[in-house]
Amino acid sequence: MAQTVAPTASAPQTRDKAPGDQSLSPVQDLPAPAAPARVPEGEQPFPQSDYLMGDLGGIRNSLAARGVSLSFGLVNEVAYNPAGGTSEKVAYADQLSFAVKADMGKLAGLTGGVFTLNISDRNGKNLSDIGQLGTLQEVQEIFGRGNVARISELSYAQDLFGGTLNVKGGRLDIGDDFIAFSCKFQNLTFCYFTPDHIAGDNFFAYPVSQWAVRAKLKLAKDVSLKVGVYDINTKLADKSGGFSFNTSRSIGSDTMTEVAWTPKLGPAGLPGTFKGGFWYSSARRSDLFLDANGLPQVVTGTSPLTHKGYFGYWLQAQQQLTGGRDGSSRGLTAFANFVQTDHRVVAVNQVINVGLFYVGAFASRPFDEIGIAVGRSRVSDVLRHAQLLRNATFNLAAPVQRSEIPVEVYYSLNIGKAIAIRPNVQYVRHPGGTAANKDAVILGLKNVITF
Repeated sequence: MAQTVAPTASAPQTRDKAPGDQSLSPVQDLPAPAAPARVPEGEQPFPQSDYLMGDLGGIRNSLAARGVSLSFGLVNEVAYNPAGGTSEKVAYADQLSFAVKADMGKLAGLTGGVFTLNISDRNGKNLSDIGQLGTLQEVQEIFGRGNVARISELSYAQDLFGGTLNVKGGRLDIGDDFIAFSCKFQNLTFCYFTPDHIAGDNFFAYPVSQWAVRAKLKLAKDVSLKVGVYDINTKLADKSGGFSFNTSRSIGSDTMTEVAWTPKLGPAGLPGTFKGGFWYSSARRSDLFLDANGLPQVVTGTSPLTHKGYFGYWLQAQQQLTGGRDGSSRGLTAFANFVQTDHRVVAVNQVINVGLFYVGAFASRPFDEIGIAVGRSRVSDVLRHAQLLRNATFNLAAPVQRSEIPVEVYYSLNIGKAIAIRPNVQYVRHPGGTAANKDAVILGLKNVITF
């Protein structure tokens, strides 16, 4: 039988720094939205603390003076499908996280050193599964890698040569440094954006961490180069591996390279981030078409040809287009992301999305945000040819997969900087990349709280 694409098992969550999203997973290159120069009295009734629980009675300030910062976060997502799937269902999933960062300059005299520990705990169910939507990408990005607590980062980073070079090692989250993107949307197509979405059987990202080393070199004021090598250890991705320090189940490594340009453009100095990169994985993957003898697997029915290693590349852009004269992120920001993998061995080998963020659309709600995005997850031509050959050979009319196209719109009600209440609507055209699955409408609610 030809291979078909199953819904992805991984749903990473990022550390987007928009209001309500602080320190949950990877930090964006772009600055967090800042308050306008002046907020009319009464228009923001909630204190503008980064944390719902404030200073914890002086504990945070006391620790910060010693170089230690703490954060606790909760993200939960509810999804309901009034259309699509085999039956109407409601699904709930959440993630609790705890993070501590230690300035080793203050603690131990190691100027430019930072220790980080991030622990995550995921729970719940996934609407893509229980509603049998048949999607390539999950409609609740917070779900994935099991209902289990795990170490999501345990690292030490050190500036060298006056900050020109930064080296980090330990248990790292690959999406913290490579292909990083915000996770404001609820559909996984628009969130985080690592190859973990589409090659998740041997490419692991948040909440899974891997033994790794990463170096970042400043080439110019706003240009940097990153290189990283990440061990691929299947034990650490297992539900039983949440707190494991196993090093014996390595199946290869991911080598990542990325160049980033972060200019401030125009008279207002509007911030942007433009990135491109390449990765090579030494893990083995099965060919989607050929068997071990170089013949079509759908015809012979024998074991597939195995490839030693595969590759991919990506391009990303995000640019604020309006506003910014008061130093804030109020205004319109556009983004686009593209990732391409090896079509011989990865079933969903291309993902693209484009969209807009608008902060402060209403004068009475200067921190609120509107987001809209459209994307496409494209099934490999090689797999599609295998499905066509299967149908022709055995006189079948089985579905042939092409592309899944989701659209999502959200409104983020940001209460202070610590709470975001984000209702959203998703429409998924051709779930699974085929008209054999009914188009889906998803009503969602994503809440993000930093305590």
